[in-house]
Amino acid sequence: MPKFRKNRKICLTISGKAYIIYMWLAEANRSIRVEVGMNLRDAQEGKEYIIEQINTDDEELDAFLFSLGCYSGEPITVVSRLKKSCVVAIKDGRYNIDKDLAQAITVKE
Repeated sequence: MPKFRKNRKICLTISGKAYIIYMWLAEANRSIRVEVGMNLRDAQEGKEYIIEQINTDDEELDAFLFSLGCYSGEPITVVSRLKKSCVVAIKDGRYNIDKDLAQAITVKE
């Protein structure tokens, strides 16, 4: 199996929902693998999702989110959505996160 490397990140809107598409380009034979993910900003209120990935370059922010229990494989629920932020439930806590961080958290159903 060829090794893939992340080549491009594209945001696509379908029926009013934004999806993040990651294109992976194989180094050996130039084949393409596409992954589609939904970010937390587009998640429905009250529905539980699984965190797939957190797309941030800030190691300090990653460590902080990890201490809250926000990491890949962990369930997360959007409790309510405000104008510039949203309230999420992670484990037994509720946290208010801004829209930029919500867009950086990729989730799956």
